[in-house]
Amino acid sequence: MLVTAICAKNPKDAFSKIEQALSYPIDIVELRLDCFKKLDLSEIEKLKRAFNIPMLFTLRKKSQGGLFKGSEKSRLKVIENLLALQPEYFDLEYDIDKSFLKLVHKKYRRVKLICSYHDFKKTPDNLRSLLARLIRKEFSIYKIATMANSTVDSLRMLNFVREYGKHRDVCGLCMGELGKATRILSPIVNNRLNYVGVDAKQSTAPGQLSLQELFATYYYKNINKKTHVYALLGNPVEQSIGHIFHNHMFKKLQQNAVYLKLQVEKKELSQFFQEAAKLPFKGYSVTMPLKESVIPFLKLMTDAKEIKAVNTILCSKNKLFGFNTDGIGALGSIAAVARVKGKKVVVLGAGGTARAIIYEAIKKGAKVVVLNRTLKQAKAIAKTFGCEAYDLNYAGKFAKDGYDILINATSVGMIGQENIALLPDRTILAGTIVLDMVCKADLTKLLQKAKAKKCACIAGYEAFAMQAAEQILLWFYLPI
Repeated sequence: MLVTAICAKNPKDAFSKIEQALSYPIDIVELRLDCFKKLDLSEIEKLKRAFNIPMLFTLRKKSQGGLFKGSEKSRLKVIENLLALQPEYFDLEYDIDKSFLKLVHKKYRRVKLICSYHDFKKTPDNLRSLLARLIRKEFSIYKIATMANSTVDSLRMLNFVREYGKHRDVCGLCMGELGKATRILSPIVNNRLNYVGVDAKQSTAPGQLSLQELFATYYYKNINKKTHVYALLGNPVEQSIGHIFHNHMFKKLQQNAVYLKLQVEKKELSQFFQEAAKLPFKGYSVTMPLKESVIPFLKLMTDAKEIKAVNTILCSKNKLFGFNTDGIGALGSIAAVARVKGKKVVVLGAGGTARAIIYEAIKKGAKVVVLNRTLKQAKAIAKTFGCEAYDLNYAGKFAKDGYDILINATSVGMIGQENIALLPDRTILAGTIVLDMVCKADLTKLLQKAKAKKCACIAGYEAFAMQAAEQILLWFYLPI
């Protein structure tokens, strides 16, 4: 069930937020009553009666992330008064006084009591043992919310709910940016409750999504137990538009699938794939710095064997198959402007994306020169693909000889690196084609300079769209 958390200062403000929330298909409204400046029982009762939707009352204490300022004795008294209003659900912390719990359970049997546990520092290693400690006959639902310090924590939580939710009404969610996967994928594991904010400014827990994001970006109402999951793996991933592009395409193609972004470190890959194998992941996009690190876990296919870098993974028959569509996307976007055969192409960078572009450019008959900050890496690529390689200091001399196409395949231009200049302005030649693989809404610094020199500018999202379309063909239509 989808719970919209209402954090308001007074009943009037709460009324407005509930009306806003009801434009979406939600199941329960949670009133975070500890956020109210003043608790007026008559006003709260009016608020409850004004809406024909089940309500969950919460009066959270400070130690569990709440705002209630009084003593525990006074809080319990207020809770009992609120229970008399007969909300459909009431949230009580796991460590609430046992005698009080027995009393209110006996007195207000129509109210379903939720046992909530919060850990704002970590996700415990043994969630099963934690749940066992919470079990009491008075509770109807068990809510465990923990801080995700890695994406692996989120996958562990999802697998915990998938397994133990079969036996009890369990809600398991991870907080923080790395915990968003538990909220997006809740219906897939039959999470008993999922919490969402009214808007981006009104979340009651770190990492909580807004209604608009959940429904407009992830098409949440279409996610179910049979939904297949696809994801971007890498770090950083926040700048990627993959979740917007792929979810839109999945809907257009009527695929029961959802796509999300997962921050994964190299050292986490082994445990990540172990946990992911228990969930309906069917494919991945791979970005830096994992395009080469994922290879030991995969069976490499087609061009990926030559490129030795992977940006696409297909999960089939308990195996992981690796492909690379980066070069196809980059050269495809250039082909819309001019033929590549016989042209001089300068590629900046020596990572996985650069390798794919170099491979594809040479295959199409281009002469390629690699420029990289670290000459050793550039020469290693040149040896593999039979092209020239230099460090960035060579750019000025090479510009005198001329080139036709310039491609940035480095991370320069991404968040935090927007103002770095890889090349002197004089080396950007007027009338050439310039492609920046950095995918962002506005022009990168490189493309701004290229535009000023009347170059044919190709933004990263054009190459991205082409390579992403190739990924979809592999995920859904490749017979493996």
